[in-house]
Amino acid sequence: MLTSFTRLMETTLNNSFAMIIPEIILLAFACVLILVSCFGVQKKTLVDVLTILGLLFALLVSLPMIPTRLVYTESNIPKTFSILQFDFLGFFLAPTIYLLGLLLWLFIYYEKTAHAAEYQSGFLVMIAGVSLVSRANDLVLLWLALEMLSIPTYIMLYLPSRHRKTGQEATIKYFVLSILSSAFLLFGFSYLYGMTGATNLQSITYLMESYGSGDYANLMLISLVMIVAGLGFRITAFPFHFYAPDVYQTAPISMVAILSTLPKIAGFVALIRILGLIHLSPDMSPALIHSLLIFLWVLCAITMTVGNMLALRQENLRRLIAYSGVAHSGYMLLGICTQPLAHGVNIPISLDLADNQFLFFPTPSILFYMIAYSGMTLGFLAVLLSLKGDEQIPERIDDLSGLHETHPYLAFAMLIFLLSLIGLPLTSGFMGKFMLIYDLLSAPNDHQMSGWYQTLAVVTVLNAAVAAYYYLKIIGVMYLRNSFQKGLKTGFTFASCAILFCTIITLGLGIYPSPVISLTKEAMVTPVNSSRDFISSIKEIPILDKNIFIPVPNNPPPNMLPKKK
Repeated sequence: MLTSFTRLMETTLNNSFAMIIPEIILLAFACVLILVSCFGVQKKTLVDVLTILGLLFALLVSLPMIPTRLVYTESNIPKTFSILQFDFLGFFLAPTIYLLGLLLWLFIYYEKTAHAAEYQSGFLVMIAGVSLVSRANDLVLLWLALEMLSIPTYIMLYLPSRHRKTGQEATIKYFVLSILSSAFLLFGFSYLYGMTGATNLQSITYLMESYGSGDYANLMLISLVMIVAGLGFRITAFPFHFYAPDVYQTAPISMVAILSTLPKIAGFVALIRILGLIHLSPDMSPALIHSLLIFLWVLCAITMTVGNMLALRQENLRRLIAYSGVAHSGYMLLGICTQPLAHGVNIPISLDLADNQFLFFPTPSILFYMIAYSGMTLGFLAVLLSLKGDEQIPERIDDLSGLHETHPYLAFAMLIFLLSLIGLPLTSGFMGKFMLIYDLLSAPNDHQMSGWYQTLAVVTVLNAAVAAYYYLKIIGVMYLRNSFQKGLKTGFTFASCAILFCTIITLGLGIYPSPVISLTKEAMVTPVNSSRDFISSIKEIPILDKNIFIPVPNNPPPNMLPKKK
């Protein structure tokens, strides 16, 4: 039996290997860039070409893997304990992350550093890490993927600022807080492993019925709180946001663009994976869920409020966008806060699913808002980059005075991004906030958190009104003041390409969001067989139209999957 089980596990690992070929391609190109730097070749053009080729190859390989539709039935549920998650969320996010990588490269192109090869190799490793986070089905792989995101960041922050004390201070602050957050995360993971004896997320979900209630409920709550705290650094949630304004102010504009998007996506996707364990276990303690919901409620309210209040006092554009990012992290946490609703409430979604076999995440809005936030924030930064010319990038709000006179097109683009950040109609920001608030108000009246969610919706609207003040202040400076300097000639550059692409995202998701909403809804459906024979029989289950099979043994060894108590 052990030989048979070993053979089946080898088959599973081989099939899992086929699914991470895009990440392997990125890591291979990162290694090539490191070798290039070792031989003293620092030609910027060669480095740029290798980076673009790596991102394009990864994107082209990942696109054929996307199924046209994942229709789950009793016969093809992926009953596997693979380290990778074979669901639509991973298939949806991987190519999206590679496209985001191409957009971020438009910022990196302007980075003037003597270590371009090392800088861009770290960038490729970061992209591969975020992609692996979206596919991770194991605590060990999830932690390694998050570290693939963090460790290159230390190098990329240090290289451009190693001769400036302010840059060194910001890098050290980011490094220390990152190490602290990793310690919190590992502490939470250790509790999960200690209670269940497993690191695989599906195994933990299956075993959660025994450890999610009774004396183990408090230990489970401590574990989940520590995990949320550990990931709070990456999403710049309160109180782990202190590094953001200092790092944003001193880092190159390319690193500001990277830090404002990639860590947030990785952190929120990891939260979706981990907290999804709760409502997928039908016997989870209601008291545990209620306590966790209260914790998430407080975290949402404090994060968005602190971010907006501190942004009101900022005159530096980079510090303002840093605190704005903290506030928007609070908005996105609304989707995490409403996620456990599916434990007690069946949200009917027409996706050919049987109600007794599947539970639905009522949070597709969080994926939509991540895309919307990335578009409008990167667009804001791209406008600042376009204004650089031969001088410094505008640092203060007053530096944008009279922008409509000197650069009318850039002023109009900035207007679109600022209106989206406010959340006005016909922009992606409005649709994202509307969907998040709608999730809060959709809680049934008899739900234990119904009144709390209604209060949180009011807090969200008030915060959006407060945020409108400092965004409108920038608009007033651009259109109601005279310019202090002559206009610089700005041709159609890579920064202009980034502005155009972000404008299409911001207006497209605001005017016609239906296709992306449909994709996010389907991505947030997670198949779970609620029957007791979850690992009953050995089957070869095709996931896609290709010859990919994921077998599961009938009686796995005790050290692989402990029995329930």
